[in-house]
This record gives sequence, C-alpha cells and structure tokens, in this order.
Amino acid sequence: MKEKEMNSSQLAEKIGVHRSTLKRFFDLDFPLKFDVILKIVHALELNIFFESRNSETDLNQLFEKAMTELGRRPNNLPKN
Repeated sequence: MKEKEMNSSQLAEKIGVHRSTLKRFFDLDFPLKFDVILKIVHALELNIFFESRNSETDLNQLFEKAMTELGRRPNNLPKN
C-alpha cells in the first residue's frame, strides 16, 4: 500500500469494507473470498497470476514454502 501512497483506511473505503475488517483480512483471521481479493488487487492496481502448485519456478517454490510455514495449505488447516 505504501508504494501506492494509500493507507489502510483508504484501501478499506475503496473496496467497501470497514478498516477493522481489512485488518482481519491481512492478519489472516479468516479466509478472503475471491471477490474481495479481486477488489484489493484492483484497488492497488496489481497483477495476479495463477500457476500450478507443482510448478518448479523459483517464485512458486518460495510461495509454496511460505504458505506451508504459515499453515495455509488444506492438509495443515485446523478441522472444524
């Protein structure tokens, strides 16, 4: 957000949520719905890409490692 010179209040307003809700998104308190991700991407003028989880690119390997360490892979998520 700093690169876009936007604070969390401005981003929250731009995507139509309360600032505290945005904080919960970024704190990973609950999963984001895809439409919210798209709103954030659009508001911050970002590009996104999709790649197979099994891809061998450096970027994908770093991403998969980070997601595993965060416990954000389905086999690591808590059961309800």
